[in-house]
Amino acid sequence: MLNNILYATDLGLYGPYILEHVCELANKHSAQVTVIHAVEPVSVFAGALLETYVPQEDKAALRLHGYEAVMTTIRARVRQAFEEDFIDRSEAKTCIQDVLVLDGEACE
Repeated sequence: MLNNILYATDLGLYGPYILEHVCELANKHSAQVTVIHAVEPVSVFAGALLETYVPQEDKAALRLHGYEAVMTTIRARVRQAFEEDFIDRSEAKTCIQDVLVLDGEACE
């Protein structure tokens, strides 16, 4: 019996269609869906730009508060995008238990 389905997405073009199938499976098995999206670390180039042009105190504030704010914004936008895609199917919107946005390397 399925209780929770983990759906990893790259937020690509076919993501909403895949999520629709995942939600159909979830409804069939009375399960919930956890959506996960990985955000790649800051590139070497972006890091060099920050080091070169951003004052030290701003970098400290960015590291302390900015990262979590960005992740929270991405999380909200991912949830909103999926809910907008399923505006006609309320059961699909309710199958999503949680949206996780984590930092990490994308699979290649």
